[in-house]
Amino acid sequence: MRKVLITAVGGDVGGGILRCMKEAFPGDVFWGCDIKPEVPFLTLLDRYEIVPRSNTTQYRDKIMELCRDNGITHFCPTTEEEIILWDGLRDFFERHKIALMINKSDLIRIATSKYKTSEFLNQ
Repeated sequence: MRKVLITAVGGDVGGGILRCMKEAFPGDVFWGCDIKPEVPFLTLLDRYEIVPRSNTTQYRDKIMELCRDNGITHFCPTTEEEIILWDGLRDFFERHKIALMINKSDLIRIATSKYKTSEFLNQ
C-alpha cells in the first residue's frame, strides 16, 4: 500500500491528480496539502494538512517533516514552483526512500522555459 502526499489539492491540477489516483489505486492512502483551510476535495483525502506558501523555507521544512515523520512513500508536487524546488532537493527523497513523482531534471529545465521548449520542439 502506498501513502501518497499530493500538494495544492485545492487547485485544478492537484485535485485532478488526486481524483485520478484515488480511482486507479483505491487501496492506497492519500494525503493532501494546500495553503487554504478548505478545499473542494477534502472528502477524497485520508488526511489534509495546511502548509505555508511554497516560496518559503517553512513550506520546505513542513513538507519534509510530513514525509519523513508519517511514512509517506510517494510525493507528488503539482505546481511549477514546487516542482522546481523539489527537483533541487531530490537527495532528501532518495535518502528517505520516497518516490518523487516528477520528471527528470533535464525535462523540467526544458518545460519551465519557453525558449528552451521552443528550441527543443524545433530540433
